[in-house]
Amino acid sequence: MSKKKNLMGMFGGSSSEPVVEEKAPEVVDEPVVEEKAPEVKIEPVVEAPKADEAVGVTYLAAGTVLEGKLSAKGDVEIDGVVNGDVTAKGKVVIRSEVTGNVTAASMQLVGGKVTGDVRATESVVLSSNTIVTGNIYAGDLLCSGSIKGDVDVQGNMALDTNAIVEGDISTATMTMAQGAVISGAVTMKSKK
Repeated sequence: MSKKKNLMGMFGGSSSEPVVEEKAPEVVDEPVVEEKAPEVKIEPVVEAPKADEAVGVTYLAAGTVLEGKLSAKGDVEIDGVVNGDVTAKGKVVIRSEVTGNVTAASMQLVGGKVTGDVRATESVVLSSNTIVTGNIYAGDLLCSGSIKGDVDVQGNMALDTNAIVEGDISTATMTMAQGAVISGAVTMKSKK
């Protein structure tokens, strides 16, 4: 007699009832699914720009004050205030105020004020309402504003109607519109 039949009798079950033996469920071997690690894409290494390459534009927004030196490998646009020297390998555009020397490849001063020397290997452009209190050293100069300092230009210097220069000028060539004012000596460099 099976164990189930005996158990049925013990708990008041009748032996006349058919005994149904329960079978253990069949164990089916399911395939083991191995989790794969996510694929890793290997990107080529991008080299950082070389130190001597000009990159990007550095922008100083209106309402910002920078105390200290500003140095950039690319172009610089200044609408805020800088109290310190500015050096850039590219073009510098000043629309506000800089107290310090400014050095760049080229420069455009648009209604701003610079108190310090301005140096550009290429051109410097001063729009009307621009004041530079300091010396200017440039490849070429187009002035519609005011300069209070000496000017040394390697190429051409052009003075617009509203230009005022209070200082000595040294240049290779010069054009001067009627109304421009010079208070200082003018020396024309010989082309060799």
